[in-house]
Amino acid sequence: MKRLDKIRRAAAATFVTFVAMAGLTPRTAVAQTAQAPAADAAQPGLSLQGSVGAGFDTNALLNTSSTNSTGSSSTSSTGSSTTTSQVPIFQGRNTHLAGDARLSYSVANSRIGFGASAGSTFQVYQTTTAGQLFPIGHAAGFGLSAGLSPHVTAQFGAAASYSPRYQFDVLPSTSVAALGQTTPPPLEYGLAVNDVLNYSGNGGLSYRPSQHSSFGFDYRFERVNFSGSSLDGTRHTVGGTYHRNITKYLGLRLGYSYQQADYGASGNGGTASGSQAYTGHNIDVGVDYSRSLTLTPGTAVAFRFGSAVIGNGQGRYYRITGNANVGHQFFRTWNLNFAYDRGMNFVSGFAAPVFSDSLILRIGGPLSKRVSAQTTGGFSKGAVGFSQTNSDYSSYRGTARLQGLVAQQLSAYVEYFYFHNDFDESVLLLQGLTPRLSRQGLRVGLTWNFDVPLTGDKTRRRRRNP
Repeated sequence: MKRLDKIRRAAAATFVTFVAMAGLTPRTAVAQTAQAPAADAAQPGLSLQGSVGAGFDTNALLNTSSTNSTGSSSTSSTGSSTTTSQVPIFQGRNTHLAGDARLSYSVANSRIGFGASAGSTFQVYQTTTAGQLFPIGHAAGFGLSAGLSPHVTAQFGAAASYSPRYQFDVLPSTSVAALGQTTPPPLEYGLAVNDVLNYSGNGGLSYRPSQHSSFGFDYRFERVNFSGSSLDGTRHTVGGTYHRNITKYLGLRLGYSYQQADYGASGNGGTASGSQAYTGHNIDVGVDYSRSLTLTPGTAVAFRFGSAVIGNGQGRYYRITGNANVGHQFFRTWNLNFAYDRGMNFVSGFAAPVFSDSLILRIGGPLSKRVSAQTTGGFSKGAVGFSQTNSDYSSYRGTARLQGLVAQQLSAYVEYFYFHNDFDESVLLLQGLTPRLSRQGLRVGLTWNFDVPLTGDKTRRRRRNP
């Protein structure tokens, strides 16, 4: 009850500040500054996207051993023993079939915007020891944006997803999902065979007294449930932001958010040791700069910095945070996106905050009128919890994809992926999660993107699959 009171007080204080600052803002009209990362554009109307393919992957278990003092083992020589656990899907080499399908809808006018999507993804493995494995994941969501007045806009949405594989991902994003658009969680990067159910909701208000400045207030709720584990988690986030265009190309951003996270505590042994509550205060100060630079034309830059204060009922911990995004266009049609993030995250599946330094690089563009290529690489390193020793982790992944247009809305592709995760021995992990795992795979297949005709829709043009 006390925690809910803190959330209400933080929300009320942010809202009062939001209203007070809005009333004092001058109404000078200046061109709006472009910001990065930009939101992915959603095609209006109803669309069906999907793919199907076949592939081959290799799962290399670098270390799946754990030590205990009471068990028995043929390798024990000092009273302690080493036992080896192996998740069924992580065995040797596997061939598989894979595919996904996603239905999305988007519509917008001068006052109302609405988006919704639903999709599923699957893989079929034939293993020598576990027989046939058939993991399937699902996701659905919607979002609504409404102009309450010429200067005030309200937005809210909800999403839910299910995955039979737990995956760890703290890499920053180079883009923002369009309103109401979700994708099923990929199955390639699974670390443990755990059913993971995630559902969330969000709402917010934005006030733009002029093109010169804007204010925002938002709230988000998220809940994650795991099968066979007590590491379920709930998170509340409430905050406010202020953005002001200083010049045509330069903008200043100020913000504050309050987080409350409650997580269970169950490790590889599967025994619960109680739940842990954390609170976080985040101060955000940032600059958006978007202009064709003299030496590098076609470049947009945005960066921010701040601080995070985390409390766990026993003390407070401080961390300097920040992130940067760079977008660059070259060869007229190719794009390079780079993102870096230094932050504190409440990550599902861990009973303590994750402190990380992460970066991601994406390069893509057409090789000809019908063939395109894209490659992505990311790296993250940090620590789980507040311990100074034996709590580090490292994670990196990469993908490369070549795609060619076969028909107007049908393409063929070949894709390679690789990822690696490494957690220190004292990090509290989900039951069955492999501390050190490398995996790589190759897949070929077909992908499509069709417009679905709607009653009375006679003006939509058919678009090509990129």
